[in-house]
Amino acid sequence: MSRILQIGPFPDVPATIPDGCIVVTPHAAAARTLNVKKRTLENLARAVVRTGGLMPASPLAAGRILKATVRDLVPNVSPSSFTARIRQILETILRTGIDIEALRENGSPQIEQVARITAEYRSRLRGLSLIDPVEVLWEAAEGPAAVE
Repeated sequence: MSRILQIGPFPDVPATIPDGCIVVTPHAAAARTLNVKKRTLENLARAVVRTGGLMPASPLAAGRILKATVRDLVPNVSPSSFTARIRQILETILRTGIDIEALRENGSPQIEQVARITAEYRSRLRGLSLIDPVEVLWEAAEGPAAVE
């Protein structure tokens, strides 16, 4: 199966698009120009993740699960405050696919704690067939390749 990737600010519009092609466009105007259904990389990633049996967690559910994880793993802190403090770091770990076990083994005590929380948070999400929304692209790249 051949694959064509056209990138750039103004790639040429193909005369025809073969049947079965998945066209990824950054916005609706590009999809209209190509006369195809709008499909962003994020939409494609969500479809791939769904074929693996996972759904992105809603922000409310993700926040609730993360706070519960912090409450269980870090005694004597305010779960809301601590979660707000580590959320950006946790999202970076999940979005970039950093090896959590390597962080646990080689990081400072603070990084080890964040890695432990991240691993448990992911585990709790997966137990509910959920995935953190920031992790969707990375999981899709690692996951099943079949897309409708």
